[in-house]
Amino acid sequence: MKAWKDLDHGNKVKFVGFAIGARGAVPEAALVSEWCSNGNLVQYLRRKPSCNRLPLLLDVARGLTYLHDHDPVVVHCDLKPLNILITEAGHAKLCYFELSLIGDGLTTGYTSSGASFTLRYCAPEVVESNVKTTSSDIYSFACSCAMVSRCD
Repeated sequence: MKAWKDLDHGNKVKFVGFAIGARGAVPEAALVSEWCSNGNLVQYLRRKPSCNRLPLLLDVARGLTYLHDHDPVVVHCDLKPLNILITEAGHAKLCYFELSLIGDGLTTGYTSSGASFTLRYCAPEVVESNVKTTSSDIYSFACSCAMVSRCD
């Protein structure tokens, strides 16, 4: 299986490396990804309310298709406008993969034992049973599309 850092697509933020520091006596680690100067999708649409939103949504769909078509499948598990970053050139990239799952059921990051999701963008089956699938990602994408169409 490819390492997470090796997943490479133009609509997914690139993994650059990691940093280890300390807060007092407690060591902390942080993943470092490429910089997307326009912030997240919500921030971008507030600054550029008249921008063409369709290309942004197509970018998100391409990134999600890449994850879902990967072998093994990658389920984002927390797709929402705040987890979509916009590059300097105005392209959307998926980010925040802390809750993501690889097709073999392993998480790509730290998660608590409780349910982890954003209710507003969450498929009913995830709320009911906390089962996250490519279908639940598509539901979250549809909710994100609805938000983008009315965001101003």
